[in-house]
Amino acid sequence: MVRRCLKHFQVDATMNEYDSHAWSIIIACLGQEVNGLARIHFCYGEEADTEDGPLEVRFSNGVTLLFKAGGGGDYLVVEQQPWHDNFANWPRDKLAQHIAEFGAYRRFNIAEDSEFAAITGRKLSAVSPIKSQFGRLVGIEMRLEGFLLTVYCAADEEYVWLGECRKRLLNMGASIGDARSILD
Repeated sequence: MVRRCLKHFQVDATMNEYDSHAWSIIIACLGQEVNGLARIHFCYGEEADTEDGPLEVRFSNGVTLLFKAGGGGDYLVVEQQPWHDNFANWPRDKLAQHIAEFGAYRRFNIAEDSEFAAITGRKLSAVSPIKSQFGRLVGIEMRLEGFLLTVYCAADEEYVWLGECRKRLLNMGASIGDARSILD
């Protein structure tokens, strides 16, 4: 089943209070340009696990949205703030010891990354929720002038895909007709 980008933006009556709030935050960014993108990855030693991790999107109106998995990993959390490193205020020696032993999360600017550079400066023109079988918000599809940015959480991990709308829909098993309708 293909979820079409919304033409009328409203909170879904089946969403719970938290999901409705998250959805309202996202909708407020419609028409805004993407000014920055970052991923938060777990690092151990010199290695970063870049397969998953929260996504931070900064818009031209000054709003920064942080997309991450909820506590149980079965819903998407959307916060209207940049990622905060909980260890930022630790003393350097204690922090270095902790990182050496356990690793740590780090923020990576991906706005100039070859894959994501294509959406920097593009306007958010449509959004569509991805819901679990239980009706919880587990992901968001954001249309950015011909590109589809998908943020999805599963089993407490965050996944991000980027592609051209038509290509992404065809990869999801949609027909050419469905791909055309979302671009209209």
